[in-house]
Amino acid sequence: MTDLQTYAKRLKIPVRMLKSRSQKAEIATARQVYWHHMYQKGKYTLGGIGQIFGRTHATVYHGIKRVMNLMLTDKKYLNRFLDAINN
Repeated sequence: MTDLQTYAKRLKIPVRMLKSRSQKAEIATARQVYWHHMYQKGKYTLGGIGQIFGRTHATVYHGIKRVMNLMLTDKKYLNRFLDAINN
């Protein structure tokens, strides 16, 4: 699993920004893609991810659903974030 520091470095976004409450599209999407990655690997629950990022399980769930929707509708946009996790 790609750790948060490696992921942030690949995207050139500071870890503190990924953990922040920023709603800027690039940062929010990057954060939500990482949540999706953590959840899909099965090592974290929604609540566990929420604790790491200072969010509720419902917020994490919504973010993961958003990523899954983007996978169906805008894969091209999402690829930048997915490539940072997978490489």
